[in-house]
Amino acid sequence: MVEKALSRIENDQTLKQRVVMALKEAGIEALMQAINHPLVNILRAALEGFQKND
Repeated sequence: MVEKALSRIENDQTLKQRVVMALKEAGIEALMQAINHPLVNILRAALEGFQKND
């Protein structure tokens, strides 16, 4: 599931920009709480990487 989400984000530059903007505005912790899923920690590491690379 996480792999699919990351692949979709990576392959859609508009979506990737929206995710990065959401991270900048709300912070990663707020996004992680909103997702509320057990796989969120795996996703967190990848999203932090997106944010650093932007």
